[in-house]
Amino acid sequence: MGKIQQAIRWLNGGGQRRALAHSLRKPMTATELLAVAKSKAGTLRLRHVSTILKAFRERGLVERLNPGAVSGGIDFWTLFG
Repeated sequence: MGKIQQAIRWLNGGGQRRALAHSLRKPMTATELLAVAKSKAGTLRLRHVSTILKAFRERGLVERLNPGAVSGGIDFWTLFG
């Protein structure tokens, strides 16, 4: 299985991951993303969004556009993502 197929399978493997993936249409902070994705995954909390975004970054799907920010980090898809 290729890297892209593995990433798609992983994204679709969790409802919260899937909701965030569908909601990240422009560069957003975790708080902004939570507001958009909340309708797709009602139990989603800010700590979940932050944890999932970190997992997206670790897998090379998302990058932090302002890496030096202590809070209010803005994330968006990489070319791979």
